Amino acid sequence: MKKYSLCIFALIFVLLMCSCGEDKVEVSSGQEDRVNGFMFVFDNRSATESLKNDMDARRIPVKARWKLDKRYETTDEQDIRAIYREMSEMIVVGQTNLSVQDHGYYVEYVLQDGTVTHFDFVTIAILRMGDQRYVLESDGGLWRVLREIEDRQNA
Repeated sequence: MKKYSLCIFALIFVLLMCSCGEDKVEVSSGQEDRVNGFMFVFDNRSATESLKNDMDARRIPVKARWKLDKRYETTDEQDIRAIYREMSEMIVVGQTNLSVQDHGYYVEYVLQDGTVTHFDFVTIAILRMGDQRYVLESDGGLWRVLREIEDRQNA
């Protein structure tokens, strides 16, 4: 009987969580052409274009920096490629008005010409661009790669 009660409680909890989240992600009017795309396609800032062009031309940034729990950086080309690859897999699925604590996460690249390309994340699944917030999908790989690099640096 306890198993059934626990299962019913879990099902109710899942349904409540699903129903609470229904209205959180919404695409605002006028943004449809910019939403539902890979992050580097979605982000059309000139510094991001410079990053994409450099990576396409195999000009690896001289440094990648990020902050999760604390600040880290790497100049290792393989690490920078791995970070870029995971970020290029991230998909912007919609705009959100979700109010959550801003953790101040970021990832930035220093290009060979000195240009800095900066990406702000409110949380691990929400990208901030100016005053707008966007929900990301397929973002888990980025945080895994960053943690692996951090672990190597801390060893």
